[in-house]
Amino acid sequence: CTEMRIERSSNPVIQQATYSTYYGTNTFKILVAGTENGEIAFVSDVYGGSITDRKISEVSGLLDLLKGGDYVLADRGFDISDLLEERHVHLNIPPFKRANQLTEEEVFKTRAIANRRIIIENLIGAAKKKQNFNKSNPTTFVEHSK
Repeated sequence: CTEMRIERSSNPVIQQATYSTYYGTNTFKILVAGTENGEIAFVSDVYGGSITDRKISEVSGLLDLLKGGDYVLADRGFDISDLLEERHVHLNIPPFKRANQLTEEEVFKTRAIANRRIIIENLIGAAKKKQNFNKSNPTTFVEHSK
C-alpha cells in the first residue's frame, strides 16, 4: 500500500477515517500490485488512511485475482500470510533480523527482495501519476470514495 497526504477535512468523521497514525496526518491509501516485468496488474480503490494494509488486502479484490502457486512480494510489516495460505499463494517478505545478524542466505534473500522492490516502487509511482494522485489531493476526493 502507499499513502498520499491530503488536506484535513472540516468533517470530523472524514478526519477520523483519513487519519494515518504512521504519518501523523490525513492521508488516503491505495494498494498497487504489479508483475516482475514492471507492469501494473492491480490498483485498488482509494481508502482513508486509517484503514490497515491487511483490511485493504481483504476488501480490495486483489486476493480474488491470485491463483495457487503465485508469489506475493511485500514489506516485512505486510503480513497477510494466513490470507494467502488459504489460497495456496506464497508470501515473500524479507527475513526478520534476530538478536544477532542475518545468515548469509537471509542476506542474499533480502538483497533479492530489495531489487524487486525497486520495480514495485516504480509501479507505485506510475500508478500515482496515472490516477493524478500527485495533484492537490482534495479531501472531497476521499469523501466521495469508499
